[in-house]
Amino acid sequence: MRITRDALFGIAQDTVARRVRQERGILSAYLCGSLLGENFLLGGAADIDLVFIHIDPPTIEREVLRLTDEVHLDIAHYAQRDFREPRRLRQHAWLGPTIFSCRVMHDPQHFMDFTQASVRGQFERPDHVLERARPQLDHARQIWSGLAEKVSASAGQPELTLYLKAIEHAANTVACLSGPPLTERRFLLGFPERAAAAKHPGLFPGLLGMLGASHASQEALR
Repeated sequence: MRITRDALFGIAQDTVARRVRQERGILSAYLCGSLLGENFLLGGAADIDLVFIHIDPPTIEREVLRLTDEVHLDIAHYAQRDFREPRRLRQHAWLGPTIFSCRVMHDPQHFMDFTQASVRGQFERPDHVLERARPQLDHARQIWSGLAEKVSASAGQPELTLYLKAIEHAANTVACLSGPPLTERRFLLGFPERAAAAKHPGLFPGLLGMLGASHASQEALR
C-alpha cells in the first residue's frame, strides 16, 4: 500500500461512516492530528487520529487499531457533556487546539460547527494562551517536587518514568505558548521551533541535556 494523504483521508471517512452506521449514539466525529499537517509521515509511517463524540458516556476512552505495519487508527471517545461549555474548551491545553484545527467528518446536528466556532473565538488572546500552558507547568512542578523527596541511590524505573513525565510537561509549557502541546512521536522534532518562538532557543539543547544526550554515543543511537 502506497501511503498518500488521499488514501488516509479515505480510510478516515470509511471508518467514520461505518461507525455511524453501527452506533446510533454517535453525535459527531472529527479528524485531527498529523494528517492535517504538511509532514504527516514519520519514518514512513502514519497514524489517523479520529475523535468520536457520543450522546451518552462511551464505554472506552481510546482505541488504537493496526491497519498495516505502517498505518494505525488512533480513536478517542468523548461524551457530549465533555463539550458542554465550548468557550472554556479554548483554555484546555489538548482539546482546545485540537478542536480549533480539526476537520469535521460527521455532524448532522451541527454540534461541532457551533463548538468549533466558540473555541476559535479569541483563541489567541494572551490570557487564554496562558491558561492552556499553566496546567502543564503546575504538573511539572508537582512531579518534580515529589521526586525531590524520593531521590536516592535505589531510584529505578518508576522514578525514571516520573522524571521524563516532568520534563514532558515542562517542555510542553513552552510549546503551548505558540501552538498545541507536542505529542511523544514528534516531541524532539517540534520543540526547537517552539523554543525559538518563545525567544529561548537554548531551551532545546537544555532539553537534550536533561534527557542525557551528552552521554549517548552515535553507536548507541544507531
